Amino acid sequence: MAENARAPDAKESTGRFVLLYHTWPQPHYDLMLEWQGVLKTWRLPIIPEPGLSLTMESLGDHRLAYLDYEGPVSGNRGEVKRIDRGTYSGDLSDLTQPLRVHINGALIRGWCELRPLEGSSWQWRWLTIRESTIPPQSGPQ
Repeated sequence: MAENARAPDAKESTGRFVLLYHTWPQPHYDLMLEWQGVLKTWRLPIIPEPGLSLTMESLGDHRLAYLDYEGPVSGNRGEVKRIDRGTYSGDLSDLTQPLRVHINGALIRGWCELRPLEGSSWQWRWLTIRESTIPPQSGPQ
């Protein structure tokens, strides 16, 4: 394990993730995190860059096939193209609470917080700018 890296705790797991560029209904990005046999999915307006906070929308669970798929989406719902993929660690068991995840991709890499807002809206917030920074401890917000 790299220096300053933090091992997942008992609730956390490691899974795969993918970031897809999706052309429908308007161009956006789909962040998909593998969790218990499905892909938890959020629609992002842009690629999250270090230091950036953005609002995203929670979508329904998607099939694991999207981890490897590129091409047309059924039902005339545009096309998807993979922008990034890799692994992540984090606990997605309670989507009513802020999620702290470590994403390890070629493009997206570091600790982030995914925070539920109202309805299907969520906030993406980077917790690190550099890979070696350890995230703050979670607690009541």
